[in-house]
Amino acid sequence: MLATIATDRTRAALAGGQPVVSQAAALNDGYARAFEVAAGLVLAAFAASFIVPAIRARTAPAAGARPDEAAKTDADAGKSVT
Repeated sequence: MLATIATDRTRAALAGGQPVVSQAAALNDGYARAFEVAAGLVLAAFAASFIVPAIRARTAPAAGARPDEAAKTDADAGKSVT
């Protein structure tokens, strides 16, 4: 994905309406854009590493806890719930 971004930006820099751009400058521009995208993805993954576990901890039942439906069924049948 990053190689595609770099190649696309390089081609755009070479074909763009800017003054004459050397191939080295165009490549540099392409790789710089790919690096910016990669940094954004790293920041998003870093944020997700804090958000996802917090959401899972909030929605997951406690260890050993029984779902409410099973507890009601056992209580209605006269069984003791432990």
